[in-house]
Amino acid sequence: MELSSGPGPAACQGCRRGGRYVQEVNGWNDDEEGQLEWVYGIPQGKRKVVIELGSNDGQWIYGFMTNHPDFWPIIVEAQPVFRDALREIARDYQGVYMQRAAWITDGETLKFYGHSDAGGMGSSLYSDSVYHDGWCEGKINCSESLGEEYEVQTLDVVELIKSVANETDFIILRMDVEGAEYEIARKMIASNVACWIDYWELEGHAMYAPQNHKFRPVDSVLPWLLRACGVDMRVFQYYKADPKLMQQRELIEREEGNCSWQLLGYNACSEAGSCQGITET
Repeated sequence: MELSSGPGPAACQGCRRGGRYVQEVNGWNDDEEGQLEWVYGIPQGKRKVVIELGSNDGQWIYGFMTNHPDFWPIIVEAQPVFRDALREIARDYQGVYMQRAAWITDGETLKFYGHSDAGGMGSSLYSDSVYHDGWCEGKINCSESLGEEYEVQTLDVVELIKSVANETDFIILRMDVEGAEYEIARKMIASNVACWIDYWELEGHAMYAPQNHKFRPVDSVLPWLLRACGVDMRVFQYYKADPKLMQQRELIEREEGNCSWQLLGYNACSEAGSCQGITET
């Protein structure tokens, strides 16, 4: 796929077809999900790029582009079920959609583990994720498996960012990749591409697969680490609220007893007073 330089500031002011398609397919309320309020302090005169890794059904990127149509959207989602909706959003805003799995290598064929449950449809590169067998009516181990497996092509996120942006652009990155974020973030930091990002929203999934439990402190360290090169990062995690994490939640509660949870819940607040750390619900 050839990547162009993206639209100008006046592009697609009236484009809404992709968003309407997402609403029709998924039944979400535009008043609740689509009217997103983002306070970013966006500078004038810079080329603006928004990259979403793990776009799922397109609700976030549609809401963002509705409010900020002067950004060039880069949409990455491996699940084929959302292909039509995401392709339409990308077309409406002269953006790029890639049906690939965000990762640290390019063109590698890996197995993807999907699920469909009461919380929606999702997927992960990790076979032991709590999502894999699905979730039905609030009970784990349902009689009918809601998981599925299929092969996907990977996308090197570092090379992607280098191909669509440069360090002088204003870049917003949203990353919801079900556990792959830790390896991706490490490669971005090692290559210095992480410091190109102006605003980075990351959803942490350290507690969703056993092999990622060791990364739980990374949720706290990343905002502090990247603030040194000017990245405003917000990490969201749902370890306490997600009903799929009952056993992991017991582990967290035990850790809270010896104060380790407070340490890992550190918020890296800037001197200006805006916290760049963890949002826990």
